[in-house]
Amino acid sequence: MIKRKEETIHFYKIVAANSTNLIQSAGEKWAAIGNSAISFDLFSSQGIFYVMATAMQLRALIQLFVFADTIQQIHANQIDQIWQDYLKHKSIFYQGEQRWKTA
Repeated sequence: MIKRKEETIHFYKIVAANSTNLIQSAGEKWAAIGNSAISFDLFSSQGIFYVMATAMQLRALIQLFVFADTIQQIHANQIDQIWQDYLKHKSIFYQGEQRWKTA
């Protein structure tokens, strides 16, 4: 708690904004897109771009394969490639930040 002008400021639960990805991003007749498949930390992300990109990619796959078994592997590969690219970009962003070298 912090006191300010005789008032008490309450801090509510703070949650991490870590990067995460699903172990399995597609299954039989389902596929995760956007933040349900992968989420990015706020500093280095391009979250809105990736949400739209994964939705557009899945739409194209569904049109081609109508949820055939191949769609699961192709979608999973696409999500994994986005994740790997993101990790590279994240590393570049964080290497550029020099204010908190020990953090």
